[in-house]
Amino acid sequence: MPASDGNSRNVELSGLSVVVAATSNNPTILNADFLKHNGIVLENHIVVENPPQVSTPAFSQVAFENGLIIRADPARILFEQFTDSLTIEDIVCADIAKRYIKTIPHVPYSAIGINVHGYGVRKKRVRKKVSDALVEKGKWMKIKTVTPEFQLKAIYKFDDKKVTLDIAENLTSQKDAERAPRIIFQANIHRDITETNQQMRINTLLSILDSWKGDLSDFHSLVENFNSKNNIQ
Repeated sequence: MPASDGNSRNVELSGLSVVVAATSNNPTILNADFLKHNGIVLENHIVVENPPQVSTPAFSQVAFENGLIIRADPARILFEQFTDSLTIEDIVCADIAKRYIKTIPHVPYSAIGINVHGYGVRKKRVRKKVSDALVEKGKWMKIKTVTPEFQLKAIYKFDDKKVTLDIAENLTSQKDAERAPRIIFQANIHRDITETNQQMRINTLLSILDSWKGDLSDFHSLVENFNSKNNIQ
C-alpha cells in the first residue's frame, strides 16, 4: 500500500472514527466555539448545519465540511469522518481526538476504539461472491436454488486489544449480484485503558492515537488475506 494512500488494491477506505469512552463526561462543553478557541479544530474547518449543531446535557454534536463530525454523550466522545473515498491525508479525526484529550485531561477515560470502514473495489466482474466462497463446503445451507447472503464477524483477541472485523455483501437485487457485488468491510479495534493514574491514562491514549496508521494497516491486511484466501477479486 502506498504511504500516501489510504486504500489498497482490494478495498477503498470510506470512513474512520475514534470513540473514547469516558465516565461522567460533560457533553455541554462541546460546541464549535469551544473547539476552535482551544485549537482542537483548525480555523479553516467550516461548520455545517447538516446534521445540525446540538448542545445539551444528554448529547452534543458539531459537524464540519468533508464529513467530519464530533459527538459527545455522558459515556463517550466520538470523532468521525465519512466520505465516498478517504485517503490518509484526509484523516484528521485522530489528531483532533488527541487535542481534545489534551485540552480536557481530567475526565476518567476508560477505553478507546478505532473504527475503520471500507468497501471492496470492483474494477471488473467479480470472480466469486462471498456467499459462494463460503457455502462450497456447506451445501446444506442452500435452500432449493437460493444461496443466502452472508454477514460475517471475526474476532481477534490480542493481549492489548480486540479486533472485530465485519464483512457483508451490499446487494439490493439479483442484478447487482450478477454484475459486481460490493463487499462492505468494517473493523473495530478496541483497547481498554487500565492504568489507575490519570496522567498515565492520558499518555496511553495519546500513544494509541499516534499509532492509528498501524491499525489501518492491520485492517488492510485482514481484507487482503480474506479476499485472496476466498478467491474474491
